[in-house]
Amino acid sequence: MDIPQTEAHLVIFSLAGEFYGVDIVRVQSIIPYPQITVVPGTPHFVEGIINLRGEIVPVVDMRARFELAPPEASHKRVIVIVELHGQQVGMVVDKVTEVRKIPAGQIEPPAPLLVGVDSAYLAGIARLEDRVVILLDLDRIFSPGEQQALRQAA
Repeated sequence: MDIPQTEAHLVIFSLAGEFYGVDIVRVQSIIPYPQITVVPGTPHFVEGIINLRGEIVPVVDMRARFELAPPEASHKRVIVIVELHGQQVGMVVDKVTEVRKIPAGQIEPPAPLLVGVDSAYLAGIARLEDRVVILLDLDRIFSPGEQQALRQAA
C-alpha cells in the first residue's frame, strides 16, 4: 500500500488492543470465525484452511504472525478475507472496528525506529482523533517463503 495522495479508504481492525488498517480494495469479505481444518507442516501462524464458497482459503492468525499474546479462550474473533498476490487469504483478527476514509494529511510514513527487517509490512501510521492506526502493506506482510507455504496450504 502506498501512502495515498488524497485519502485512504481503510478497513480498520483491532489486535491485542492496537488498531491496524488495510486498503478496502483488497478486502473481499468479513466472516464470522468458522470451523478451521488444521494443515500439518504449515508455519506457526497458519491456523489451517476453510472452504469459502467452494474455494480453499488458508487462514492466518494475525496475533501469531505479529508475535502478539494469544487471546483468551472465550474471545470471539472474525476473519477478514483479503486478496494477496492473486490468492484469497483469511486474516484472523479480534474485531473489525470500522471502515473509514482518512485524509492523506493524517497519514505519515513509519518512524525510522519502527522500520526494520520485521516491519517491512508497515505502510504508514494514521493519526486519528483518539488513536493511531498502523497501516499494513499486504504485499509485504509475508516473506516469499511464507507466501509459498500459504499457496501450498490451499
